[in-house]
Amino acid sequence: SAADAAGYGDFCDQLQNNRFGFRFELSLFAATMQGDNAPRSIIQALGKIASEEEKWDMVVIIRGGGATTDLGCFDNYELASHCAQFPLPILSGIGHTRDLSIVDMVAHRSVKTPTAAAEWLIERTAEQVELINQLELRLQRATQHAVSQENNKLQAYLQRMSHAVQRLLIQEQNRLQ
Repeated sequence: SAADAAGYGDFCDQLQNNRFGFRFELSLFAATMQGDNAPRSIIQALGKIASEEEKWDMVVIIRGGGATTDLGCFDNYELASHCAQFPLPILSGIGHTRDLSIVDMVAHRSVKTPTAAAEWLIERTAEQVELINQLELRLQRATQHAVSQENNKLQAYLQRMSHAVQRLLIQEQNRLQ
């Protein structure tokens, strides 16, 4: 996004004020988002991200709506090719409902607006948290079950040992008598 874009502000605000209280780590790789220089500017920003790919989970390309001609840069072949082959998933939130660019088509996921991109990230994070909670519960139950089974085995072993010791004591008492 461009640093001063309203769509970027909406995106950040949506992420920061989400209903779950999630914290997202963001870094802006500012780029020109319209005009003849936009594809090259966005490709350069993608290059910077790729050079430190291990730091990031995803790339979000966002730009609020505008005239169809303002969004034409997102139909650029070279830009679309970079996005399609990018090593990280790309989420695009470009324009409005009626706008569809080639970058939208080749992105990992495309949503309608920058705000929708933030909401998509929030919802996916909530789904992952719920999955982790379910897995945690399953792990607790499985652990409790395993501990219970091992405890039962131990109790049975202790009972057999107790009976064996009592038999030995009786045998030794009989032998002593």
